[in-house]
Amino acid sequence: MMKKIISLVFTIFLSFFLISPAFADEEVNYIRDDVGFITTEEDQKLEEQAAAIAKEFDFQPYFLVTEFVEEELEYYADRIYQTNAGDVDGVILVLDNLDKVWHITYGGKGKERLSDDSEALLWGAFNSEDTWYGAISNYLTAIRSQFQPQLRLVDEADLLSSDEEKTLLAKLDEISERQKCDVAVLTVDGLGGKTPEAFTDDYFDYNGYGQGDNHDGLLLMVSMEERDWHITTTGYAIEAFTDKGIEYLSKKFLSDLSKGNYAEAFTIFADQSDAFITQARTGEPFDVGNLPKEPLSWIWLPISAGLGVVVAFISVSAMSSKLKTVRHESAASHYIKKDSLELTRTRDSFLYRNVNRRLKPKPSSSSGGGSSSHSSSSGRSHGGGGGKF
Repeated sequence: MMKKIISLVFTIFLSFFLISPAFADEEVNYIRDDVGFITTEEDQKLEEQAAAIAKEFDFQPYFLVTEFVEEELEYYADRIYQTNAGDVDGVILVLDNLDKVWHITYGGKGKERLSDDSEALLWGAFNSEDTWYGAISNYLTAIRSQFQPQLRLVDEADLLSSDEEKTLLAKLDEISERQKCDVAVLTVDGLGGKTPEAFTDDYFDYNGYGQGDNHDGLLLMVSMEERDWHITTTGYAIEAFTDKGIEYLSKKFLSDLSKGNYAEAFTIFADQSDAFITQARTGEPFDVGNLPKEPLSWIWLPISAGLGVVVAFISVSAMSSKLKTVRHESAASHYIKKDSLELTRTRDSFLYRNVNRRLKPKPSSSSGGGSSSHSSSSGRSHGGGGGKF
């Protein structure tokens, strides 16, 4: 009984820090850390991040980590939200640090305003970071992405000039809207300890990329720390960009990427992505045995001219030889007078035989095409590939 009273008193105490809709003009505390995981400065930054979401989208983003839960966490989270936000649209992520469990509760029409997989998405965003500040910030970023997806060009590593950014972003937006499939580019200084694949998958998922119910799209990530690049695909892009296709695509832009011609490399990526999606719409995406035809190199021009001269010489020589009236005969029969020899007996004698054997090629186990896929931390399916530059 005493535990329930303590829990009730704590809930009432907490309500003084989280705001009810009736007091919308007062300062709101969206972030509550009862354990002491984040600093005062970090808390202030997170409050500003949450307040901006609430103001721009009329959606309340709450977060609470505590050790004072004496009832089922689901009921506790519901009661906390109702006590402090009522029926206003929003969401709260509550963590019980003692039992290491979590629960997400939606307020008002909060669940309807977010995507169907929002619960997995929000928790995945939080759980993908090692630090508490980074985890809570990711959670808030994932909420924002539900209303305002990230730009299709994010140059955090500052590799492009302002004019290059404007030109490239316009191209990416035009292709993405026309193809109904996001084509995006991201540059970063480092990966924060993640693998290139995990980092790129998470960034795509938690920043609102992808169109339609299947989140169709792809993202090229470039990290300068270890000179990594990675392409992640989701939805229709998994089908359109096969493993072999991504290998072919990367060869088109890696040379410029390695040389520091970043604007050119990203432009090639965008144009090639457009061509890949267009080809996939025909039902035959670029893949093993169906890759784009490469134009002939200039080096073949003199070779072709030389071959032409040789063929012409042989042809002229052959025609010239037919004009000669006197020439040696290769067979002795041509020097025998017709009907001057009569054979009385003939016989066929077997002398030898020639046998030609050809090895029948075996089917290669590695010749299959298609796209390999995996699940990201959000639970979504991704394809893709990457490497160094």
